[in-house]
Amino acid sequence: MDNTIIAVIIGGLLTGSGSWTAMWLQHKKWKIEQKIRTLENKRDRLEALVNKTLENLSNCMKENAYSTEILSDIDILFPQDVSKIFNDFMSKKEKTEQDRKFAFYDIAREMKKSISDIENEIEKLLK
Repeated sequence: MDNTIIAVIIGGLLTGSGSWTAMWLQHKKWKIEQKIRTLENKRDRLEALVNKTLENLSNCMKENAYSTEILSDIDILFPQDVSKIFNDFMSKKEKTEQDRKFAFYDIAREMKKSISDIENEIEKLLK
């Protein structure tokens, strides 16, 4: 009798372990899918923000007049490297046209790099 109960318990555990394993794998897959969806949304928002900011920043640099929206976006919403390049540019007393072009290029490059970093993270999750 005791052997029968032990066999039933072991059989039940083995049968249940398959279900638990399947549920665990499904949960893991779901978490990855959610993370990918979140990263895709983040990338899309960042792309839209980059396009808007670069368009406005180009005009601001030409006119040497910066809105608080541009300044706060650069400081808060973008990676720190973008803010550093912008602040280095702004700290120059005399800004030549070449300084503006190089600063704009460096800022644009760093903004696009942040988008690329998100895309690389998505690709890693898909592998």
